[in-house]
Amino acid sequence: MQKEKNMIKFWKKVKLLNPYKTLKELSKECNINMNTLYYCIKTDSLPSIEVALRISKKIGVPVQYLIDDNQYEYAYQKYKEELDIEQDYKNTIEKLFSLNKDNYMLVKNIINVLSGK
Repeated sequence: MQKEKNMIKFWKKVKLLNPYKTLKELSKECNINMNTLYYCIKTDSLPSIEVALRISKKIGVPVQYLIDDNQYEYAYQKYKEELDIEQDYKNTIEKLFSLNKDNYMLVKNIINVLSGK
């Protein structure tokens, strides 16, 4: 029973942290047959260690993180933080559109200096 929970959480973590738009893109980037990936997900089974390593490298986390049941909460928190940052970026960009030309140019110059451009 515990083994099944870990398997299911492995794929939940992968889906949660997948930097690509789809699992198909992830499989392509990892050089994994799409049918293999879908089979593992459909049957809630862990992939081979080789496949798990490829996936972990592409999503930027250690393979142990994907397998370890206790790390699920961390994955969710990381995902939520990234969503919050993304929303903050969107809000900031909307504010930029409301600036007058002089203030916009000032902010643009500050960004260029900070980014080293």
